[in-house]
Formats: sequence, C-alpha cells, structure tokens
Amino acid sequence: MTAVACFGWGLFGSLAIEVVLAHQALTHSGSQLPSRYRNPLFWAVRACLAVVGGGLAVAYGVDSALLAVNVGAATPLLMQSLARSVPTPPEPLQIVPARIASERPADLKQEIAER
Repeated sequence: MTAVACFGWGLFGSLAIEVVLAHQALTHSGSQLPSRYRNPLFWAVRACLAVVGGGLAVAYGVDSALLAVNVGAATPLLMQSLARSVPTPPEPLQIVPARIASERPADLKQEIAER
C-alpha cells in the first residue's frame, strides 16, 4: 500500500469515530446534535486530529487498510494518553540578589535548608 493510501485510510478511521459519536448522540437525545458540532473550532481541531491519525498510520508503516483504519480510529485515545503522560515542569529556582544574601546569611541558610 502506498503512503498516500495508508494516510487516507488512517484519516478515514479517525473521522469514522466522529460519525459513531454523532450517531450515539442522536440516538440518545432524539434528533438534537450536541452544540460542539455547530462550533467551527471543534471541526478545525477534529480535522487536525484526523490528519494526525493519517500521519500515524503512515509512521507506523501499516501495510493493510484495516490496520490503517484502526490506527486512525485509535488516534484520539493515543493523543489523550500521551498528553496525560507529559511530566509537569519543575518550579523555577528563585535567585536571591547578592545584596540581600550578604545582609542575612543565617536566615538564608536556614531557608535553603528547609526547602
């Protein structure tokens, strides 16, 4: 399978998930779609996520259309788990000016030791 075909199947798999979610929303609420489907920003973000799904299918080197669809469909969950696993950065160090450090060296040593 070519990279373009793999990308297309991954893109399709990612968008297919949204069709399933819209169908579930319509089934549970009658004929009312959630408001997110009327928001252009939602569709812009969703389109980007679909492109990522196609890209991941190509990056994995998938050689089957069904596997590419699976990778595309799994992309939202993969991205969520990656976002949750990103560590939080440590707090920045506080730099004490030399003038203050020379005025109260004992207090500073105690403060540093408490941290």
